[in-house]
Parts: sequence; C-alpha cells; structure tokens
Amino acid sequence: MIFTMPPISWSYITYYHNKIIPFTPQIEELGRKIVKILRQKGPFIVFHLRYEMDMLAFSGCTQGCNTQLD
Repeated sequence: MIFTMPPISWSYITYYHNKIIPFTPQIEELGRKIVKILRQKGPFIVFHLRYEMDMLAFSGCTQGCNTQLD
C-alpha cells in the first residue's frame, strides 16, 4: 500500500488558531494562571490523551473510521 498525502504546513494552522479563531480573553487569562501555578511548583509534563476525529486529518489514518464514530 502506498501512502500519499499532501504535506501539512503547520504555519497555516498556527495562523488560523491565532488570527482567525483566537481564544476569548477569559480563557487566555485562565490559561496564563494555570501555567503560572504549574511553573511555580517546578518542572511539569502535559499529556493530551484524547484521540479526536479531526486528528485523523493530520495522521492520514482511516482505520476504524465510519459514520458511527462521527
């Protein structure tokens, strides 16, 4: 099986997240507070454990995807 997928430009994704759909000021402030508290307590690691359907667009994976999973 040959895997073909056009390259993804993460710079465009960053642009859209920061310019087109920015967080509300309240969410940004909450995020700053959380990071400040975490940094005060020392080094930390963050895990994102959810696997979301939109992530498939970036991985190119289609295994197990059907209308029931949408």
